[in-house]
Amino acid sequence: MKLKIKVREHTEIHMTPKEFVKFMAPKVGMEHPFEDVKGCRKRGYLTFEEFLILGYSKTPRQRNQYNRNEPEEVENITREAFKQKDLDSIISKLRELHGIDVPVASYLLTAWNPKDYGTLDFRMKKILKKCEGFKEPKNKSDLEWYKAELDLLRKWRDELGIETCRQVEYALWRFQQMTSDSGEKSVEMEV
Repeated sequence: MKLKIKVREHTEIHMTPKEFVKFMAPKVGMEHPFEDVKGCRKRGYLTFEEFLILGYSKTPRQRNQYNRNEPEEVENITREAFKQKDLDSIISKLRELHGIDVPVASYLLTAWNPKDYGTLDFRMKKILKKCEGFKEPKNKSDLEWYKAELDLLRKWRDELGIETCRQVEYALWRFQQMTSDSGEKSVEMEV
């Protein structure tokens, strides 16, 4: 009897994540939407429009929550957050905005300071576990994962001579995307 089953396939990459980052990171930069909001770097805060651009591109599910924020509130909170020195204070301040939790806050931080920050999402958690030198946090909160991610991104940025943490993070994200299941194909098997 022949059965037709569907199996997942993935891209074969014969590099470690770190080797892939060394190769790929210099070729990537500040893609949309980060280039669209680069004015915030000099200004030191996000405008309401920039906040919406970033929020919608990270996760549009929170659209109704984002719109509950007042324009002055977004400017004041992001200005105060970006002046903070430690990550806990920055994230805590950004979370005062409606619709913001650690993954979206990390996205806002990356837009503001791509040299020192990258973005946290579920794909990053998957690939980080495969990275040489990554120390999985004991506390499984998003904030602890983000701190551990930043440690690795900054270490690799410096070791590999890459300009920004965003480039390292994006290259890792691409590696995970390319090596995960990418599609289905049908295979006939005899049983």
